Amino acid sequence: MTTAVSICAAAGIQCCPLVGAVLSAHTAYPNVTIRDLTEDLPSCVANWQAIGCQFDGFYSGYMSDIRQAEQMLALYETCAKPGSLLVVDPVMGDNGKAYAGAFGPEFAGKMAEYCGRAHVITPNLTEAAMLLGQEPDVWRNNPDFIESCLDRLLQLGCGAVVVTGVRDGAGNIGAVYQTRQGEKGSAFRPQVGAYFPGTGDLFTSVLTAALLRGGLDQLNWAVSVAVDFVQSCILQTHNADTPPLEGVLLEEALPSLWKMLKRKHKK
Repeated sequence: MTTAVSICAAAGIQCCPLVGAVLSAHTAYPNVTIRDLTEDLPSCVANWQAIGCQFDGFYSGYMSDIRQAEQMLALYETCAKPGSLLVVDPVMGDNGKAYAGAFGPEFAGKMAEYCGRAHVITPNLTEAAMLLGQEPDVWRNNPDFIESCLDRLLQLGCGAVVVTGVRDGAGNIGAVYQTRQGEKGSAFRPQVGAYFPGTGDLFTSVLTAALLRGGLDQLNWAVSVAVDFVQSCILQTHNADTPPLEGVLLEEALPSLWKMLKRKHKK
């Protein structure tokens, strides 16, 4: 959430957080303290409805309890402006493994239903497999998985699918996408030899900000901006030689994001 708030602010977008859980650190650290706030969400949603909040877009990421999806939809159905955007990052796992906790088949099945209501979903390869009811690592050594999963994920009902963490076999990594209208595309950049947690949150935050600035019909541009910005943050962090577990140094890169978005806005 701190990533999303930072990215939205840098993009000139007001971010209003609806907090589903408070974590002492991201979940790649061992023994993280998590305070679940699922029971508090209905009163927060009801309050925003009562005071007449109207939003241009909605973006959900990590959920400590799948019941939080119901509250997100309740908020969307009553507080969305006409043409409002719903982006869902179905955070459930990475690197061929589900995250520890409640992220099993039942959670994945309900997440798939929720994703069916979104305009754009942004699973990584592991989450794409889980949404389809498959083993989290089914994509390994399966070159046909990417194309087939795009078609099948669209059948959930969402408007567009952007799959992240895809490698092209030539030393590049990025994202591929497909829309219900048949538009397809991808964006790849040279892979850096390091792993930093939190880049999925960063990618979807930038993608959402770009779509809010440019419009849903600018998905190709938004994907490219998100891939470019994530890569620039990774390169900067890798060169700084900070501990990878601490994530990327996005703060110093924020001015470049504003420039990326502003160039498109001027066009």
